[in-house]
Amino acid sequence: MENSTNQETQTCPYLAQQAASTPAVIPDITTPIVTTTNQPTVIGTSNLGLLNNFIGTWNSPTGVQATGYNVMPLPQADVPSGYITKNFPYFEEISFSAIAGGAPNREGRYTQTSGVLFYEQRVYIANNADPNGAQPIENTLIHAENGTWLYHAIQPQLEGPYGPGTVADNTIIPTQDPTTQYNKQISVPHGVSILMVGGPVVTGTGNPLFPTADRTQLPFTDQSIIDPSTYLTQQLSSLNANGITVTSYSSITVSTNNHGGGVNNINFENSFGKVISMETTWYVETLSNGTVQLQYIQNIVLQFLINGIPTQFLHIDANTLQKV
Repeated sequence: MENSTNQETQTCPYLAQQAASTPAVIPDITTPIVTTTNQPTVIGTSNLGLLNNFIGTWNSPTGVQATGYNVMPLPQADVPSGYITKNFPYFEEISFSAIAGGAPNREGRYTQTSGVLFYEQRVYIANNADPNGAQPIENTLIHAENGTWLYHAIQPQLEGPYGPGTVADNTIIPTQDPTTQYNKQISVPHGVSILMVGGPVVTGTGNPLFPTADRTQLPFTDQSIIDPSTYLTQQLSSLNANGITVTSYSSITVSTNNHGGGVNNINFENSFGKVISMETTWYVETLSNGTVQLQYIQNIVLQFLINGIPTQFLHIDANTLQKV
């Protein structure tokens, strides 16, 4: 979860900011990043399933109140282990916007329609936790990405390019496979593109149970490293202590290991910081005070060359978001 830059590129704005002696300004995380068109949504709010609850701009508390936590292993050849970790609390802003149209996948007799939700995300370091850091890092942008969430359904295929009729077919068209109904497509500025597939939606009451870090996998074999999932449970415990409970939740899990998902890395990342897989679960939670919050956790498996040996690491982050 890091946007880093070659140290030789001295004109990079990110490095210029790091070299400054004054702290970064707290960013405005209340203004939508993604804006809608002036057309009403056609394939959108009525064809997004659980994703309909995402629409809008969400953020999380800043500073010492930050509810996000990131564990990021990084290769570094001049330390005995061959790697370091860059772990920190964070805050973020995400905007989701339904588009005024869809992306039909034609079979010939029927169509798979795709309700589309664009998003953009920006993540900021919440404090100056590194005691060895010479420059202030609090409130600096550390990660950015954009992409889409998709919700699929099977419908009759239009006759011709625009209809209005549909292709005549005497057979019964299939229903959408619920295990592939949701996709998340990500573009990350490391030269990495990710496609995750999943479903169906899981529902429940009370606090959800979150996937925890595998302590047999690097870097979590070090028991002192915080499991980011604890930040999610702590946030719910804090609400519970104030008399606010989760009355119900719905969650969706998507993974690159499901039904055609996958990862593409540029050559450098393939050699030295390869993304092997990614899985993420998002929770839409209705609270007893009438509000809705989002929680998520994502786990990326990375592969570094450690002393010439391909070695896998877990990169996990999690956060709780409120709607602006």
